[in-house]
Amino acid sequence: MHEDFCMVSDFPEFVKKDEKNRPHCATGASHRWRDGWELYHLNGVRFEKAEFNKFTSGKMDALDIMNEKNQDKKRVMIMNYGNEKLIKELQAVELSREKDAIGNDMVLWKVPRQGEDAMIFYEGVDNSKNEKIYLRLPPEFENKRPIEAKLWTFKPLWDEYLKTNVIPKFVKET
Repeated sequence: MHEDFCMVSDFPEFVKKDEKNRPHCATGASHRWRDGWELYHLNGVRFEKAEFNKFTSGKMDALDIMNEKNQDKKRVMIMNYGNEKLIKELQAVELSREKDAIGNDMVLWKVPRQGEDAMIFYEGVDNSKNEKIYLRLPPEFENKRPIEAKLWTFKPLWDEYLKTNVIPKFVKET
């Protein structure tokens, strides 16, 4: 109920969820109503039907996934695609690896591309979800450390680092 209007809806015919109780179905709609209206989710992240079908039908390759601009969608597509499969298919080359202050691996990857600049990615762990993440970086990160790539994701900290060249203690590697 709202002060100016009221919405009424039937209960969904079904709602499918993953083990963390998030809307999820890798084979079709996560929600369906009797009138045929559906929603599509992978691990709690909503997809439009066309993009869901493109991904789940195998019509997206690793490069398509890594070019996804929505970081949540990219994260769940990688989870469902598989980290090792993604790295292998991209023919990614490990540039450097180190541990963060918690002990998680941080890796910089380079994906060579014929006739184009290589793509540089940071692989780390999103501690709030305890899931691997992959972030595309500017080309100049090819010669930087993973800890710098992690710091770059926090703009105010990155700006301070560029001025001082000092990595804050709470993001320092072990």
